[in-house]
Amino acid sequence: MLPLLLNAPEIPNSIKWLGAILAAIAAIITAYRFFLQRPKLQLLVDKDRDIVLDNQVVSHPTFKIVNRGNAPAHDVYFDIRAPTWNFGEEQKGGALKVEVSVDDTAEADDETTESDDSNGQESEYAPLSFEDSPLTVDHNFMTYFGRPGEINQMFIDDTIYSDVSFRIFSTKLKLERFRTYGLEYKVGCQTYGPRKGTIEFEVGYDSININHQPPRFWRAWLRKIKQPLDNLSPDPYAWIRKAEIKTQRASFFHELVRPFAEVQVVGSPNEYFSLNAKATVYLDETEPESTIGTVTFNENGLSGGEIAEIRREDGKYRLPTTRFESDHSNFRQMPFIVSPHFPSPKPLTSSRIEIDWEVELSPVEKGDFRGLSIENDNITGRDQPNAGHRPVRVSGNIANKNNQSRGIFVVVKFYTEDDRVVSTNHTEVGVSPRDSTEFNVSPRLPREQELRIDDYEIIMQRSI
Repeated sequence: MLPLLLNAPEIPNSIKWLGAILAAIAAIITAYRFFLQRPKLQLLVDKDRDIVLDNQVVSHPTFKIVNRGNAPAHDVYFDIRAPTWNFGEEQKGGALKVEVSVDDTAEADDETTESDDSNGQESEYAPLSFEDSPLTVDHNFMTYFGRPGEINQMFIDDTIYSDVSFRIFSTKLKLERFRTYGLEYKVGCQTYGPRKGTIEFEVGYDSININHQPPRFWRAWLRKIKQPLDNLSPDPYAWIRKAEIKTQRASFFHELVRPFAEVQVVGSPNEYFSLNAKATVYLDETEPESTIGTVTFNENGLSGGEIAEIRREDGKYRLPTTRFESDHSNFRQMPFIVSPHFPSPKPLTSSRIEIDWEVELSPVEKGDFRGLSIENDNITGRDQPNAGHRPVRVSGNIANKNNQSRGIFVVVKFYTEDDRVVSTNHTEVGVSPRDSTEFNVSPRLPREQELRIDDYEIIMQRSI
């Protein structure tokens, strides 16, 4: 008897393809969960504007922890190290050391003790102070900024969700000019082990730039792929169209020097931006060691596509937002006074002055202006070219229909006939409920520049 042979039916190609597709989808889901659906922790540093004190730059940074990933972070810990901050050994003075305990109410109990050096002088270094935060933070050892030290394994018991940041601590930094100070940190959580990041404080003549290299994750590779697509819609920015050094002979020994620049704003014409234009003045060459001083101009309420003239002809027209930093009194005013009495190996002339410009654009903070309106605005003083003129001035009223008092900044942009912004100035206005308040804003320009004014625009801003 012959054996019975059974032939199994052949699997259709469509089912084979379906199995392959399902396997690929499963692999993609696994990769997504492993590589992308993860927390991504890093430290951020915020600070207000810097000041110069005793030939050093002083700043008050606040440190935050933020989750940039796609999943919440549990059992977070990090430590901070400052291995290169040995500049304190070059200065006399002891150190401040602080022991901090943060409880569940996020209130810090600071016990600060001073330690003296051999000469018995007090320290200028500031301790870390903890911010009010809903996080529960546990740690055993704290130290000070300004000398080698570290914070060992600071633990955060609470969950940090995606795109959420918390203030952790703040301190005062007093750093030497033209030096770079490094800060290393490691951060980890339940999902992954320690990841290293670095923060550099690059000190200039009168400011500190913060450069951050966050911990590296697999998502960094994706960002490089997406970068060409992101460049199709670049962020708003500003650039220098034209820069000049205007000089005037005041006497046989003195020259007057005025920096001038034209800045183009690139961005949406429906948005408003604040512009910081910083002119750094050098002697002979644009090297940090040759810096004489800086002057920073601030223009508010600029829109995309506008061209702003950065100028201040005389000290009496100086705006409150214009800041000078210099060790020499004749470079702490406008115009700069070039004099042979300037401490220099050879006579100082305007031809030895070099000016380098930096511009920075930031969006204006949007406020809630419902119930507020501008009424009865007008411009006066621009039609009297004779000597007995009245200064150009924009006046009007801010009406408040709300049941609460409001405080705002009124910004006025002054335009020439060819739509150049020759000045922006502002005033702070407080308006009572169901009332109106008058405002007056002038361009603070010399008469020859006031005569160029053809139009104006009024903008309400929440902050300057």
